[in-house]
Amino acid sequence: MFKKTERLSSKEFSAYFKSGKRQHSPEFTMITSPLPAGRKIAVVVGKKVSKTAVGRNRLRRFVYAQLRQEFGEKDYKGALLLIMKPAFLKLTKKEAVAAVRRVVVQLQKST
Repeated sequence: MFKKTERLSSKEFSAYFKSGKRQHSPEFTMITSPLPAGRKIAVVVGKKVSKTAVGRNRLRRFVYAQLRQEFGEKDYKGALLLIMKPAFLKLTKKEAVAAVRRVVVQLQKST
């Protein structure tokens, strides 16, 4: 997990969900929005992706861990929302790691 200061609150989530720039892939939808300082991150795994709360939480923790590893201490400034799609479950672990890596690369290119 990221620090509490790096996670989106409910109000922030709603605001960025409405106004952010969307990019789609088969595995997830990425919504980004610029922030003046710092970064805010949220990962959403819906019931269409995994029916059980245990499965959703496991996927969410996996994606957070990969994002934390990829970002490290990089100076990404902005809000990032990742909305997982059911196709993400069909990926192997290596493919899932590569998919998250692609997100980080796209973010670095866009900023």
